[in-house]
Amino acid sequence: MEEKKKINWLKYIIMFLFIVYVSLYVLNKTGYYDGSVRRKMEITSEQIEVFEKDVANGVEIDINNYVKNLDKDYTNRTSKIGYAISSNIDQFLNKGIRRIVKVLSKMFT
Repeated sequence: MEEKKKINWLKYIIMFLFIVYVSLYVLNKTGYYDGSVRRKMEITSEQIEVFEKDVANGVEIDINNYVKNLDKDYTNRTSKIGYAISSNIDQFLNKGIRRIVKVLSKMFT
């Protein structure tokens, strides 16, 4: 009978890390990251110009008028259901672990 060869996990981990490194390197060299930073900076520079005009004109300043919320809400019914399920599992496991620790502490004290 032939023996099964053992899987060399170290080789696969190193290959995975190399692929991640090359991917990040290519994204950096193509300017993908710089483009997203530049878009955020352009929005910020426009807001700074409006702020400076308002200061020069003596308009009452509120920080909420200049800081725009750039976060997009990607929630939908599926993600809400997934979050509810994971929260319930988390609560269930936390309560279960606490009860097990209590029982073990009573047994060994």
